[in-house]
Amino acid sequence: MILQLRAEVAGLRAENAALKDEIRRLKGLPPRPTLKPSGMEQSSKRSSPAATGPKRRGSSRAIITEER
Repeated sequence: MILQLRAEVAGLRAENAALKDEIRRLKGLPPRPTLKPSGMEQSSKRSSPAATGPKRRGSSRAIITEER
């Protein structure tokens, strides 16, 4: 029963998105932007600090090599 309800919800969400796109088209508005996954699932997993590398302060700043 849960699988049936999930399938029905997915179908209703797809229909709702299609109707919203149709409304935007009829109003003459630009289409909705495509959203990419936020990546929160990946960032919630813990990784060891040694795997990411040491953090260095100030190394990302621009180095001036020429004087005028």
